[in-house]
Amino acid sequence: MLRTKLIFGLLSLLFLLLVMGLLCLHWYAHLDTEAQKGAQLFGIFLVLAGAEIVYLLTIIPKRIFSPLAMLKSSIQQVGEGDLDQQVAPICHDEFGLLSDSFNKMVLQLRSSNEASARKFMRLDETMQKTLTSFPDPIFVLNSEGIMGFRNPSADSLAVRLLFAGVNRLPDQVQQIVAEVWAADKDYLPISYKESIKFRFNQADVYFMPRVILLRDDHGVAFGTAVILEDITHLRQMSEMKSNLVSTVSHELKTPLTGLRLSAYLLEERSLGPLNETQLDLVTNARQAADRMLSMLNDFLNLTRLEESVPTLNLKVVPPEKLVAQAIEVTSALAHESGIKVLTGNIAGFPSVLVDPERIAHVFNNLIGNAIKYSPALGEVLVSVEKLEAHRVRFSVRDKGPGIPHQYQSRIFEKFYRVPDSIRSGTGLGLAIAREIVEAHGGEIGLSSAPGEGSEFYVLLPSAENTSSIENVTSANAKA
Repeated sequence: MLRTKLIFGLLSLLFLLLVMGLLCLHWYAHLDTEAQKGAQLFGIFLVLAGAEIVYLLTIIPKRIFSPLAMLKSSIQQVGEGDLDQQVAPICHDEFGLLSDSFNKMVLQLRSSNEASARKFMRLDETMQKTLTSFPDPIFVLNSEGIMGFRNPSADSLAVRLLFAGVNRLPDQVQQIVAEVWAADKDYLPISYKESIKFRFNQADVYFMPRVILLRDDHGVAFGTAVILEDITHLRQMSEMKSNLVSTVSHELKTPLTGLRLSAYLLEERSLGPLNETQLDLVTNARQAADRMLSMLNDFLNLTRLEESVPTLNLKVVPPEKLVAQAIEVTSALAHESGIKVLTGNIAGFPSVLVDPERIAHVFNNLIGNAIKYSPALGEVLVSVEKLEAHRVRFSVRDKGPGIPHQYQSRIFEKFYRVPDSIRSGTGLGLAIAREIVEAHGGEIGLSSAPGEGSEFYVLLPSAENTSSIENVTSANAKA
């Protein structure tokens, strides 16, 4: 563009000089002697100016535009990734200096590119060695689900599953990957019940699948990493522990029930009179037997829930009925503790599809805990709320001491108790509640802050999209 304008300007100037020269020749014969001398000098000036313009038209393309064109072409090729470009300096003026600066820039880019390439090669080699030595199978897929990488452990698993050389995942894992992409959320299970079982050489092998979406700097997913952690040994140990707990609990339950019955008979003085000291001892023994039996029942219930998804006797139940029953069951504890159990708006909400007996255990536990941790003459508020996605939210709020944030993530673990807790317990109630709620396809959670009380909430699926059948038996109600 600049070249065209410059040449057009010079040609226009040359044309103007030519016209002026022709006019001088036309007027020359009509001038006197002195004027003719001036015209001659002006004509010589016009000839010299024209010659200079012709010279410029000849030299400018060679001295200015040719180097600029070469430099432009080299810059374009560098932009396309060709770092072997060098511009030969045609002259030693400003264009020569510009060419020299360009050549130095390309050398620096080439050096930086080679250093980056070496760095990425080392990083790639390190990653390859790390993934290769990783004991668990690792699969990496692109956004279209095409296998891009699998480590030797994954190759070994493929051989054992009889699909060596085929770039696909086991069917169970492929389904999880599809769900992860649909939900745009990583799959990081923690329960052994979510493990995947394969059978090799007449033996069961369990893997815990972990599916992670690979994202770029803008958070856009471009691939998937699948890690199958071999938890066979851990699961076997867990099953052994559960079996031991179950066995011990069963073996203790029968004699403990007999001791408890004997203590009740003695306390009621059915077998004869007791003095006050003897009665106190018998009462303490009976209370201890009650606590131990309750603990054993919790052990057994949790063991059954962890071993398999429970069979639920599902029914369509109004939320207000579930809340009213739980408040009635815990009314004696509330009266004894001087706590008022209040209800917010609990009527008029969609019914829920639940096993009433099992969900009652959840609500009884949550309201009972709220009563225990409330200050004297305090209040507990139970409320219901409708959420989107056909879910109903039940909430139990107290004004107790609250739970520090660092302990909240573990509050639903079995046997876990918040340090320096003011109440005693086994730490099993909330763990059982979580298992029951998750078996219904629901969620249980906590919102709390020290000194501001605690709110435990339960999200359950509503029965809005179900038929009006009152009694539905389900073999598997797990989400």
